[in-house]
Amino acid sequence: MEDLFGALSSGDEKEEAQFHEQYDVRELTLDPSHPEWTVKVREFTFHPLNANIAWPGNSVFIEWIIANKDSIFDGKKIIELGAATGVLSIFLKKHLKLDVISSDYNDTQITENLHHNFELNEVPNHVHIPHTWGTPFEYPSDCHNFDIVIGTDVLSYVSQFPNLVKTIHLLVSNRPGNVCFISWGRRLRKENVDNFFNLLVGAGLKYESLGKRVYRITMA
Repeated sequence: MEDLFGALSSGDEKEEAQFHEQYDVRELTLDPSHPEWTVKVREFTFHPLNANIAWPGNSVFIEWIIANKDSIFDGKKIIELGAATGVLSIFLKKHLKLDVISSDYNDTQITENLHHNFELNEVPNHVHIPHTWGTPFEYPSDCHNFDIVIGTDVLSYVSQFPNLVKTIHLLVSNRPGNVCFISWGRRLRKENVDNFFNLLVGAGLKYESLGKRVYRITMA
């Protein structure tokens, strides 16, 4: 399997078997003010693209989304980049009733586990778009013209910054008023964050800090 860093992962067959065979199911409380709003997630021991676990930025981003739900997100069509296990999209659809489509690297294991987690949380008819950053989207017939792009902990893949910027630009430039919100919970090196934002500006985008490691990205 080719990983996000452009090289073949060693021991792929063994690693893929681990992905299928070793896992835990956890029930996560992602918003302390609503402890009843939980999400069940199947997390595998290993995946070469790190899509096997729930990422730490979800809780911070969810808190911000809840605070801005009425003014920003209600009635909008949303796509999540780097959905991994699907935890963020599941929470937004199940508990906030938002219109969310997920996407992540075009990988069968990621897609299968994400759909499994939606079923585990009794969220039916979810649409997921396998998509490799930097490439054109292959939309299902009823999935286009998104209003809002979201992504949490997507800055963990430094080598993929140029491709991530291409995908954000593609979605934000699709029509006037489109916007992207990103957040992260992991500590990142300042030079890497600066490099990402410089690439955004070079691509004709602009960014604004909204606090709590949440940033808004729009066309310049």
